Amino acid sequence: MAGDVSDLLWRLPGPAAFVDEIVDDVRQGVSVVLCLPEYAAPGLREAVGEKVRAREICKQATVDQAAMEAGIPPPQVLRQAIHGPSAEKGDGARELATDRSLRDWLIWVEGVGQSQWPAWKRFLEEFEAASRAASDCNGLRVVVVARGSLANSPPRAEVRLAVRKWQGVVEPLDMLLLVYWLMRDADASPLRRRLQISLIAELAGTDPLLAETLCRCDLPALINPLDALRGFAQRRSWGAPLPTDRSELWAGGMADMIHGRQFRHSAALAVSQGHDHDELDRRIWRAQIQVLFPFVEEQRASLVKDLTTADCLRLPWVTPFGRIEDPLDLEINHLCRMVSHVKRVPPAKRELIRVLVEVRNSLAHLEKVPEELLLRLAPADV
Repeated sequence: MAGDVSDLLWRLPGPAAFVDEIVDDVRQGVSVVLCLPEYAAPGLREAVGEKVRAREICKQATVDQAAMEAGIPPPQVLRQAIHGPSAEKGDGARELATDRSLRDWLIWVEGVGQSQWPAWKRFLEEFEAASRAASDCNGLRVVVVARGSLANSPPRAEVRLAVRKWQGVVEPLDMLLLVYWLMRDADASPLRRRLQISLIAELAGTDPLLAETLCRCDLPALINPLDALRGFAQRRSWGAPLPTDRSELWAGGMADMIHGRQFRHSAALAVSQGHDHDELDRRIWRAQIQVLFPFVEEQRASLVKDLTTADCLRLPWVTPFGRIEDPLDLEINHLCRMVSHVKRVPPAKRELIRVLVEVRNSLAHLEKVPEELLLRLAPADV
């Protein structure tokens, strides 16, 4: 497996655009509240910090976690981030917004607890009003991370306070790119590698950490992923019954949005009760059909060429839907019936055609292709 997820994630179009929005806010003198689900966006602070430095927008600091845990009021926490523990307390938001010693600084705030959030929300609203009145785009700016349940109750966005929500940021193509990067050094045949990439991307959805975990699984474990997904859910302390409220599912990292529709985390589905495992099978089917349908068609075209050259095809071929004159119009099931008793066709090739028919039929009936059937494709490349 190649690359670090917390670095690769921010090279993807969706996450990179999210970072650019934050950096543009900061450049315009706007503070930001980041509403993040649990476990989401690993490496976001570093990604934002790197672009802020590259564009020479301002200096940066991070609040001291000990000060956060001690429950020190927000203005003092922010002053200490710049001037150290001996910093004067100051009076409040207005003084911070107009303090010349804090000009050209960006302070990143993480670790806000449930009991501290009301005070931070009040401060942010007061600081936004003070910053707007000061009308200084180079004044102090803060980025505050509201994670988990806090993200469902952010302050109101205003002229000098942006609220950025991590929802629908990672799209399917982003995940495919990420998994491709992670799997680019995998020791596997081309078809097996394509299948693994497609399965991992479909099951991971929008969670790069799940993608990283699934990249360690072999093909059989990806076709039957319940054990891997339940282990992942256990590490996050997810278990039935799960929340039913959509906002709670999102805040807990158990759901996201893809193309405007809710996407339940695969690990959450694995530990859910009811028919949620059917949805996992549908995801596996979607991943397989993207790879195997083109593969079956490529094999069909190649087989038609070989069998025509070997004079093994009997044309015209009559079907309930009409006569087939052109061998390229033959479907894989036609080939199977046509060569089943032709001794000139090697047994291995007849077996390959039978397997391709079974694969095609499974996919056409919206059923995932089972592990044992895929393993029978071994002579063809899996």
